[in-house]
Amino acid sequence: MDGVIEQLLHRREAGTNGGGVLGTNGRLLHLVVLGARASAQQVAQAMRQVLPQGFRLDDKAQYALDFRIIDSDVGLPHNSFHTEPLPHSCLCVYASQPGLEYIRESLEKTLLANLEQEDRLPFHGLPLVMVFAGQGDFLREEGINRAKSLQCPFVDDGGGLDPVRLEQAL
Repeated sequence: MDGVIEQLLHRREAGTNGGGVLGTNGRLLHLVVLGARASAQQVAQAMRQVLPQGFRLDDKAQYALDFRIIDSDVGLPHNSFHTEPLPHSCLCVYASQPGLEYIRESLEKTLLANLEQEDRLPFHGLPLVMVFAGQGDFLREEGINRAKSLQCPFVDDGGGLDPVRLEQAL
């Protein structure tokens, strides 16, 4: 997952100011966590437990995480992917079939809005990561297929939301 985070930062920094600065050698990484019901909240909380002081990447900078949870209608202005502060990435978290369906509907709605605005970049150029936080081979395979169709990474949390497993996935 470190590689995924590095790619997200490099893509985002190429076109923006790279987020807020924490200090002379630190940055704030804004993440949107998209998920139905409690899945998004649970993953954000687990990540806060795993990385309470942030993390370092190969560029030696210290990164802190800022989460914005979206678990309702993405058509509302406060649930938009382009609400300030602009996110660096979106973690699409699901643990059930309804959760995966919510993600599909939300991403379709966002993509259609992008087309109406003639935005050339899907999801305003926001990199996506599909995160499976449940159990079951069928749901895992559906998520892998969805990630392939979106051309984004897939992370299997191992069916738990256990902070230790999540840290290993990162």
